[in-house]
Amino acid sequence: MRDGQMRTLRRWAVVTAVTIGFGAWASGLNLPTCQAQSAEGGAAVVEAPTSLPAVRALWVVRNELNSRDSIERFVDDAARLGFNVLIVQVSGRGDAFYKSDILPPAESLALAPPDFDPLATVIELAHARGLQVHAWLNDFFVDNFGDRPAWPQHVVNVHPEWAMYDAQGNNLIDVGFSGARPSDIEGVYVDPALPEVRDWVTSRFVEVVKKYDIDGIHHDFVRYPGRNYGYNPRAREIFREQYGIDPLDLRDATKRAEIRKEQGIAKLGQLDQAWENFRRDNITATVKEIHDQVKAIRPNIVISAAVFADYGSAFSDKSQAWLDWLKQGLIDVAVPMAYNTDTRVVVSQIKRATLVTQQNPNYGQIWAGLGAYKLLYDLPTLLDQTRQSLDAGAKGVVYFDYTSMANVPSYLDDLATQTGFIQAAGTGPATPTPGNGMEPSQPSPATEPKPQEPGTPPTESAGEPPPDSNSQPSFGL
Repeated sequence: MRDGQMRTLRRWAVVTAVTIGFGAWASGLNLPTCQAQSAEGGAAVVEAPTSLPAVRALWVVRNELNSRDSIERFVDDAARLGFNVLIVQVSGRGDAFYKSDILPPAESLALAPPDFDPLATVIELAHARGLQVHAWLNDFFVDNFGDRPAWPQHVVNVHPEWAMYDAQGNNLIDVGFSGARPSDIEGVYVDPALPEVRDWVTSRFVEVVKKYDIDGIHHDFVRYPGRNYGYNPRAREIFREQYGIDPLDLRDATKRAEIRKEQGIAKLGQLDQAWENFRRDNITATVKEIHDQVKAIRPNIVISAAVFADYGSAFSDKSQAWLDWLKQGLIDVAVPMAYNTDTRVVVSQIKRATLVTQQNPNYGQIWAGLGAYKLLYDLPTLLDQTRQSLDAGAKGVVYFDYTSMANVPSYLDDLATQTGFIQAAGTGPATPTPGNGMEPSQPSPATEPKPQEPGTPPTESAGEPPPDSNSQPSFGL
């Protein structure tokens, strides 16, 4: 069945349904380690890691959650091949692959049995095989461009006033669903400057933690799309109330000249910095509120975030100050998405990230996010990136993504064999418990690096690819 036909069928089913009514950081996840061995046989072999990383994880995109058979397949693959953490996308487009009182069910579940709960099924099967389950939610990215969501209770339909606007005054909902598709953004975002948006995003994470026995939560798209976005009328008003100026004036050459003439160049610079700080503070406030509420419920739960590997771009272009989040203890783990075919770039990005966590163990951990989907026919390079990322100080590796890898015959098996992961298969549960797993980082004062001048901003589809200057987004995930 073609994608269009399937979507039409799913939407019909939805409409019909509507009308009818991680204690020490040094020990990581406290998993046994063993010496890796080289693989024998015909495949090209690259030097394996000298020991297994504590965390051997897979990003599992939501398309794998539509049936129990699919879930059984990826859980079995992960367990038999020695992976120990599954980061599973349970909310990708403002919807839920779990029983939610806040979000509508994913449209792809419209024809599933009414009692089918994908997240509960993953937890049941994964925990029985000694695997952790981390619930991956997209924070601010809520829908693809194209058709409006079929469910009336989808956030796009209920709160169109929350939509992100660009600097030209375009509402992304109106633009995205009118056939126009901006090339520098993945889809529809809600604006982090609005307090009610931050509350809504927080409530989704809290609901999952309250309802399900998950081992971690995982942020994605926890950022602005880029400098050209974030101009929702209410966001502008909030900034104007604090600083006496419409942020759009800071983008207008004529008005900038007037400000400079009337108030001086120093004042203009202060206003520019205030707008940058305003945006970063909105994202950080969301991360903090989620941390505070989730840790109050489950102190030992692991909070991780998929982040731009290029910190200059993350900080300046995306308002994603993830090094500060680590230092303040707002996240336990950062996963820089170093999706690049050039191993030198990958290693450089991971090394820069681990420099911070090596300063103080309370700053958390770095897990290297590696873009296996770009290396499906170059396993030796992925093996080399794995080894060098661990040598650079990463405490774990996360591969994007399971589906892409599983679709290439023997790719996952060859990866697990040549890294030595497969030796760890069946070694026992990875779930952290109080005193032997991952515990909350201790807060420390935030330090804000000087923003770097941005180049061409990368366009990424975070945990679902890719945040790299030579990467192109995969908008269909």
